[in-house]
Amino acid sequence: MEEFLNPPKLDLINQLLPCEPNKCHPHQEILPQILVQVNLFKCGRVAIGLCNLHILLDAYSCSIFLKTWFAICKGSKEETSLPDFLSASTFFPPRNTLGVRGGMLNLNNHSAVEAKCTTRRFLFNSKAINDLKVMLTSDDTKPTRYQVVSSFICEHMIVACTKESCDTTRPMVALHVVDMRKRMGEPFSKGSIGNLLWPSLILLGDVNKNTNVRDLVRVLEEGLGKLTKELFLKVQNDSRFLWSDECAQLMLEGIATKDPITFVFTSWANMGFEEMDFGRRKPLWLAQRGGIK
Repeated sequence: MEEFLNPPKLDLINQLLPCEPNKCHPHQEILPQILVQVNLFKCGRVAIGLCNLHILLDAYSCSIFLKTWFAICKGSKEETSLPDFLSASTFFPPRNTLGVRGGMLNLNNHSAVEAKCTTRRFLFNSKAINDLKVMLTSDDTKPTRYQVVSSFICEHMIVACTKESCDTTRPMVALHVVDMRKRMGEPFSKGSIGNLLWPSLILLGDVNKNTNVRDLVRVLEEGLGKLTKELFLKVQNDSRFLWSDECAQLMLEGIATKDPITFVFTSWANMGFEEMDFGRRKPLWLAQRGGIK
């Protein structure tokens, strides 16, 4: 394992998984909700690979599943928490979205995900992140670690895309995946299971290669600030909200027709993955998926 991790072999990570993680499946196809593969190295170390359908489980739900599994392995009843399958499905019951305004749900729908997926690793240590926070913090702005790192990455992605393409007519969009639990609080319990995510779509209209990180942090704060508990209560209580002008504005209706350059950000921080221990010590390393196509 030491040879595998120093440095991490990104091109081999997918061999530790029970299925191809980058593959898109037809909506009607029947698939298992979760698959687990246990990999044993000659040195005695273990790597656990997990694949799941996002229809039921998001990253937070996976962390609950793994924490419960590991607690059972250790025989630690006090650490075992029963998953809550009711809160999410009760608060957001299944809803037929047929007829939802067509320009809202197909952002980059034509992208060849399987053919173009690649993985790169960039390491930000605690000092670098803290230095970024100090540099970008002011009386008006107090960004989180996620906001400063994602904005820093976004700045450099914009520069790279601007150099690669001279087409200035394509809009740039930042999509940040937001956990609705943290925005809602109650009625969701600590063990709420579900795909409780909402996309924060931010049009980077005035952004170019000369835009600095501080400006991107401000744009990100404004975009995330629109996703409030009051908004999600509208999603719950108003059966027509998904067809409304307000929702269309949030989802940047029609932007897909302009062939946007899309930057997608998500975070697994503060979900407890690094604390999981099923009797063989805490994990040395966490990874999402690999591949260098």
